[in-house]
Amino acid sequence: MKFSSSLLLLLNFASYAVAMGDRGAAERAALWFEYLAEEIFQDKSQWSIAAGCVGTRTGLRGQKNRCDLDDFVRHLWQPSAGNDKLPDKKEYVWNNFDVSKADEADQEKVAEAIDDVRKRGKEKMSPERDAAGNVVKGPDGKPKMVGTGKFQLGGKVGKFTNLLNTMNINGQDNYFDCMKKIGEPIAKVKEALEGEKDDKIKKKIQGHVDMAQAATDRVIYLREMEMGKNMINGGKGAKGEPRPSLKDYFENQEIKTKKITSGYKDLQYEWPDKEETCKDANVQKHFGSKEKAEAAWDKAMADLTKADDDGAHQKAANALKESRSKMTPKPPCA
Repeated sequence: MKFSSSLLLLLNFASYAVAMGDRGAAERAALWFEYLAEEIFQDKSQWSIAAGCVGTRTGLRGQKNRCDLDDFVRHLWQPSAGNDKLPDKKEYVWNNFDVSKADEADQEKVAEAIDDVRKRGKEKMSPERDAAGNVVKGPDGKPKMVGTGKFQLGGKVGKFTNLLNTMNINGQDNYFDCMKKIGEPIAKVKEALEGEKDDKIKKKIQGHVDMAQAATDRVIYLREMEMGKNMINGGKGAKGEPRPSLKDYFENQEIKTKKITSGYKDLQYEWPDKEETCKDANVQKHFGSKEKAEAAWDKAMADLTKADDDGAHQKAANALKESRSKMTPKPPCA
């Protein structure tokens, strides 16, 4: 299985906008540490992440032309509607971050640096274009202008469909299938670590593995935190359009919430609580019974999911969870 690096770009695809930058940067940080971890392999055919990235860094085993973080994110960059030119290095800076030491940094620091670069790129306005490349016009008949030119690192404009052809991995033309698979290289690295004789290399690679796993856990946390927030409070779509909340679909009845503890540093986030909400006397009175309230809840959740690009947010979270589980090698058959 090969993850051609130019095909791993839609990591912060169109979705709720608030945490998109954080999530996209965290996903790239996870891939960065997977890229580093694969330097346990001398044989290039064993590399899966950004195998075609060419830079000036020397790898852990003396591999030539490996990429530093700047090379890496530039290699992951992909043109999109209204953002079709790779930013010149003069257009952005790595603020207070030493790219040459990104292999020693914590995954959160790497993600913060990537997101900072994304925000600091020069801003210019260009006509918005749809998936077919046509200029989108506003109500006044004039082209809608969008901010471009920042180091978007592969951000896409539009709906999920028609934007996934660049994710073609082993015939899988699908972002979610890709996300399910990115944990597999870490499992291979872990197996290789078992036989590693060089203690220094073993310690270094184990550190990269730990950072890749932590970054993946953080992406899952950020995504589910944002999902809960938007279900409870409503949110905004990829272009700033308002998104309804669960309450809007639940006939404006109050939604009770619960705390969910994530797998990332035990951080918690709010999530709608079906059981407590449907137990509420006012809710039962409104719908006629607890059973009817529960049925209304299920329908409201289904309608909300459909409004969220047919549940794309949840599908992405599920795909990442599956990928995280694949980072643990399967035990040999007895």
